[in-house]
Amino acid sequence: MALRANNSNEAYCKIDQCFDELHSRVNANRSISATTYLATDYLNHFNEVIMLLDIIIDMPDMLDELADWQPKSYINHFKESSLSDQDLIIEAYYAADAVDRDMLTAISLEMDQIIKNSIIASTHEGEPLDEISLTMLVSTTTEKLHERINLASGVINNGAASVGKKPDTSLVHTSINDTQATADILFD
Repeated sequence: MALRANNSNEAYCKIDQCFDELHSRVNANRSISATTYLATDYLNHFNEVIMLLDIIIDMPDMLDELADWQPKSYINHFKESSLSDQDLIIEAYYAADAVDRDMLTAISLEMDQIIKNSIIASTHEGEPLDEISLTMLVSTTTEKLHERINLASGVINNGAASVGKKPDTSLVHTSINDTQATADILFD
């Protein structure tokens, strides 16, 4: 986490004191992992999309709400939140291990791309897909999002090493292209 030196260097001692104080505040906060200094609340940004996708099957008019969804970085998610501990969550993020932050960012970017591609694929010539095509798209999208949310949750709660591998960005395009190819077959 923080760089530490022997106690003869006053500047480093102050870093240690700041780190120890932050660590105490993180440990007292249930929304931040004391292991990684990351918060699972960020995943709500993606869980909202899954909830919308589940509704869209029965209410295709909700596609407009899905289309309004915008990617948010971890920091922006918490800056725009109304959580009482948002400042501590952001402060803890900067103290988190860079490997954990980078892995979480990579997984988040994959989810952003999956969602963007699904929004694009959810209509054909300005109209919602038919029920079968929309159901297939929703199923594929939610499956891929659940996979990545589970990976992200592992990183947030236990660190990048617990995930065991880097996210496979080729899956972002493959899953959506497979869905789009299936939809194309249905339209032809």
